Amino acid sequence: MKKEMIGIALRNVFKNKRRSILNMLTFAVSVSVILLGFGMIKGQFDAIYTRMIDLRTGHIKIYNKDYPAVKSTMPLDRVINDPEKVLAAIAGTPHMVAASQRIIHPGIISNSKKKMGIVINGIDMEKEKKILTAYDNVEGSLLPEDGAHVLCGKALADMLGFKPGSGLLLFSQTSGNMNNLVDADVSGVYSIGFDAMEKAEIYVPIAFARQFLDMDNKATEIIIRLENAGYVPQAKKYIQQVLAKRFPGLTVVDWKEENADLFELAKAKMGSFKVMALVFLFLSFFIIVNTMTMSVYERTAEIGTLRAIGFEKGYIMQMFILEGFFLSVLGVILGWILSAPIIYYLNVHGLVLDVMKTASSTAMPLTDVLKAINTPGDWIISGVICVISGVLGAYFPAKMAADMNVVNALKRGVR
Repeated sequence: MKKEMIGIALRNVFKNKRRSILNMLTFAVSVSVILLGFGMIKGQFDAIYTRMIDLRTGHIKIYNKDYPAVKSTMPLDRVINDPEKVLAAIAGTPHMVAASQRIIHPGIISNSKKKMGIVINGIDMEKEKKILTAYDNVEGSLLPEDGAHVLCGKALADMLGFKPGSGLLLFSQTSGNMNNLVDADVSGVYSIGFDAMEKAEIYVPIAFARQFLDMDNKATEIIIRLENAGYVPQAKKYIQQVLAKRFPGLTVVDWKEENADLFELAKAKMGSFKVMALVFLFLSFFIIVNTMTMSVYERTAEIGTLRAIGFEKGYIMQMFILEGFFLSVLGVILGWILSAPIIYYLNVHGLVLDVMKTASSTAMPLTDVLKAINTPGDWIISGVICVISGVLGAYFPAKMAADMNVVNALKRGVR
């Protein structure tokens, strides 16, 4: 009997071609939207995470244990003492490319007519070049080892009229809360296509930052670059063991912890996409309920005949649910076939962006090419979701067909 049910269900699917094509196209669109949506959102945030690692956070950072809780104020009283000793102690970190000490503190920069609030980054230029890519595109010169020289972002330079060689005033408060104002000059102007960072972040030699902020032999953080993000757990564990043994007052955080706000944004955006996917699934559900209900009314005589020759209610119900199942499966396969070339292109080649225009208008950094990321699991999950939607959509018409009175069904069929 089960084989007969499957055969009848398949014949009915191919018998009513127009209705079946409508249902299959609905599921094809739904599965394509889910696949493309998941892929592009994952690809977008993977690109953003990569850029944040390359431009700001590196893979791992080391702080004074009390620093993360007040990190937004960028204090100078919760520091890493004798950072060179820490760097020497973690030199054996597996898969480490480079590590460098830094001093981060807020300040004000001025061209004597206009001033802007900025974040001063005291860095070791030679080491930082191996850690971040923010210094890859510079007009002018990179920072020397010492001296009152500033590397500023293009957006800030445009606002204040700076160019390499321009003079400026730099103001901040020292670790002893004393005001300090110095004359400096622009060593170079960096361009990364990310206005938010170009406006806010300036770089100075760490030797100068120590003198300017009264931070002798101290740092606010140590930034670390690994061969790739996959080695973060192993490297972090090693550093934690070193710090626990030799520097118990320090703590280590990875790039995910540094970018916790981005992860929350990613969750929110994925939540918005899920709502959109649910709309498409509801549309698929509604259409199959509607078309299967029409099918029940059109096939009243057939249902009555099947019941009259001995088919029980359960088998009638199974037959219509099987039709919904086959329609959704065929629709999913059609959707996979139609979307495969697009998904392949987006995963392999991606969308080419003009970063200097696109990223500068967003609150997050983007890459030159935005690629989708689709895994085999995405294909399976999208298909299963659509098939479940199809089966559920067929359930109510199937129950209506199973509950149909045999005599009335045959009478309607005779008319």
